[in-house]
Amino acid sequence: MGACLAGFFSPPYSKLTYSTPYEQLVCFCGLQLKSVVSSCEKEVSPTECEHKECKRQMLESLIFELRNTVTELEKSLNTVDNEGNEWKTRYETQVELNKQLERQINILRDKVELIRRNPAAYFFSLNWPTLPELTVGAFCIWTKISSASKGSLKRTLKQLEEEKKSLQNQLKDYELRLEQEAKAYHKVNDERRMYLSEILQTSAKLKIVERQKTDAVTGKGEKQILRQKSVSFQRSIILANKKIKGCYDYHHL
Repeated sequence: MGACLAGFFSPPYSKLTYSTPYEQLVCFCGLQLKSVVSSCEKEVSPTECEHKECKRQMLESLIFELRNTVTELEKSLNTVDNEGNEWKTRYETQVELNKQLERQINILRDKVELIRRNPAAYFFSLNWPTLPELTVGAFCIWTKISSASKGSLKRTLKQLEEEKKSLQNQLKDYELRLEQEAKAYHKVNDERRMYLSEILQTSAKLKIVERQKTDAVTGKGEKQILRQKSVSFQRSIILANKKIKGCYDYHHL
């Protein structure tokens, strides 16, 4: 195993550069498979057999590591998807809350504008009880309230303006939080896409390595069968020649 790795870091492999460790592993597997396939056509000595067996074991180890890497990336992808759903839910909730606050602000703004234009009209536009429902004392109280001074209306207007400012500040805080959460959501979504891309690339490379390994093993078996058939054919020719020669010698005698 050490000798095989040393061969990988020697020229010409040491001069190659790759963007990710997975590409280095897959390229190394492809180069080793090519060397194994090309060497199958030559006579195989015991030392070469051991060297090829070492390479085969190393390729199987690399394939196992690639499978583990794919499994880990899939787990990371599931984790990112769960986090992404949580951020998306928080984002949608915050957007809905902001819409409700904006509607409340618009309602309060309309009320303030109405009070500024005609405070008395706003006061009488409130849902007061009808006269038949009021007792005499209650009607007197309502009459006193309706003739409230401008000072009371100004205090009410001031209170509404303070509430408006408070709601506006609260809206700004929510908008800032919404912006931060949106950035975090987009960041997590980008990471999810990156993990998905890496999983697809690694899966494709793993399939290529397995297919190359299968092709190498199949080609080696076919060559051995052809070689055995050739040897059997040559032996049959030699036996036939011997029989013909024996018959010729017998007739010659």
